[in-house]
Amino acid sequence: MDLKCKVEPDDLILRLAESFDYEFTGEIKTEIPDLPDLPEDFSIGMIVGPSGAGKSTLLNTLGKAIQPEWEQNKPVFSHFSSYEEADEKFRAVGFNSIPQRMLPYKKLSTGEKFRCDLARTLDSGAVIDEFTSVVNRDVAKAASNAIKRYVDKKQLKKIVIASCHYDIIEWLRPDWVFNMKTQEFHSGRYLHRPEIKIDIHKTNWRLWGIFEKFHYLDRKINKASRCYAGFWNEQLVAFGAVLALSLIHISEPT
Repeated sequence: MDLKCKVEPDDLILRLAESFDYEFTGEIKTEIPDLPDLPEDFSIGMIVGPSGAGKSTLLNTLGKAIQPEWEQNKPVFSHFSSYEEADEKFRAVGFNSIPQRMLPYKKLSTGEKFRCDLARTLDSGAVIDEFTSVVNRDVAKAASNAIKRYVDKKQLKKIVIASCHYDIIEWLRPDWVFNMKTQEFHSGRYLHRPEIKIDIHKTNWRLWGIFEKFHYLDRKINKASRCYAGFWNEQLVAFGAVLALSLIHISEPT
């Protein structure tokens, strides 16, 4: 597949071409590789490659990515047909903050908007572009793993995802992967989720300050609590506190 784009060369463009000895006729041609024959039955397929490689163009041959419409002042959680569907879909994309679920779409961050859009479009036959491009890599991996579990649970079919990130492949575990850079097509059925190892260390109550703003119930902590911190790949990811409770048994006279 060849994409052609014609432009009017001006002095700046001609000087740019001359500076790099680039022969320019006013036409830019980009060669996009064709997808090989896809399996008849698959749950998730993935097109991966660097920016500008033609992933979106190739993805468009399989379907059109849908941008959901959001009511300006309506909570994002209220855009689903039932409580169960909203909760399940948001869990599937790693959007678990209760206060954030109650906000309208316009008040969310770019990464939160991406996850909400994904929750609305995650279904059989979906095509999803720029997957995890606007979230940090830890969130991307966790969301990929959650989506894989959801797709398997619901037995969804023929979802195709395009991304420039290779680090999520083993977390998403697609049935096939097409690498735009090498033009290689691989089965992903051999992939296994990496082991998640959390290192637990004893700490004190002061570390709670990092987590309290994410807790939607009582944010106070008893300073007598026994506190523990969880680290994944040397990054702080969890906090737990335990408060001992003494029970006094009083025997009544017979």
